[in-house]
Amino acid sequence: IYHAHLTKAQQGQAIQRLAGLRKRLRELHERRPTYQEPPFILIEDPWPTSVTKLTVCNNPDNASFKDIGDFGGCECVGDCFLDSCSNTTGALYGTSES
Repeated sequence: IYHAHLTKAQQGQAIQRLAGLRKRLRELHERRPTYQEPPFILIEDPWPTSVTKLTVCNNPDNASFKDIGDFGGCECVGDCFLDSCSNTTGALYGTSES
């Protein structure tokens, strides 16, 4: 019987036992600190005058949407498509009330 997890762990342990590996890793950590201060401070570009920067929710018309319930977990492996994913049905939800 082939156990992928056991084999992967054994390969990792074998790599860690390579001669000099721990010493080289320790030296590498000394040469490369975990965090380095950025060489400059980022400054945000000014917003165009025609754009309002929002910091809180802005809903003057009190727009609300009816709760459509849970569609369950997505079971897609990769991209979701309208014809194969139950969650994409929620994107098509719309009634005369909304």
